[in-house]
Amino acid sequence: MAVAFALITALAWGLLEVLLLRAAKRTTAFVLGLWMSALGVALTLPFAVALEPVPDLSGWAFATVPGVLAVIGSLLYWQALRVGKLSVVSPTVAMNAGLAAVLAVVLLGEELSTPQVVGLGAAVAGVVLASAGRGWGTTGVAWAVPSALVLGFYTIGLALSVERVGVFWAVLAYRVTGVVILGVIVAAQRARARLDPTIRNAVVSAAILDTIGFVSLSYAFSIGSVAVVAVVSAQFSTVAVVLAAIVLHERLLARQWAGVALVLVATAVLSAIR
Repeated sequence: MAVAFALITALAWGLLEVLLLRAAKRTTAFVLGLWMSALGVALTLPFAVALEPVPDLSGWAFATVPGVLAVIGSLLYWQALRVGKLSVVSPTVAMNAGLAAVLAVVLLGEELSTPQVVGLGAAVAGVVLASAGRGWGTTGVAWAVPSALVLGFYTIGLALSVERVGVFWAVLAYRVTGVVILGVIVAAQRARARLDPTIRNAVVSAAILDTIGFVSLSYAFSIGSVAVVAVVSAQFSTVAVVLAAIVLHERLLARQWAGVALVLVATAVLSAIR
């Protein structure tokens, strides 16, 4: 069941990347992040209040700390999309799952079976192949690599926050943190926070998909292995690479298609393991 929810996350995030690509090129990462955060709060708050007990101050503070990492990682990611190619940026950022899997074993003491280790290794290798296009020298990668590193640590923080405050409150903590931090930055820059009408619908749709993805991911963490869920959810990059080829007509190399195939097989293996 955890793998199923992780796959929902992968699908939602893969779709939103295509939506955000154009938006990221038409506004700054700070303004885009502010809108994504504000819309995320509006979408998540009603469910948090209705379905889960309100966390105490210490719990809220605990969940806010990884939220800061998420804001930083997301800003780097959106900047990478702004200047880079989707078929390169997405798989590079998705490498955060490999770091998260290692951290889950080292810091959380998770024990993985041999089939799980093989499946996780194959999934990570598939992402590497899928991202091995012609664009490694692009500016987008320079932003995507640090994003992957920061988001790897955030993934562990999110899993711990879910355990401490619940699924919806953990997601909400990230979004509220984003509103506060990015609101201050945009105000200090005296930037125009209003969205271009040509990308408004895309940003709203992306925020809905992003919220679905984060809630599904958080729920998957609450019932499954953090390492497995992190790697499976990172297959959003596979979805994005395929969509980039189909929708954006970004040409993929043979090794990239091989990576996509390897990811699909690895995910099927992980899904079958009980």
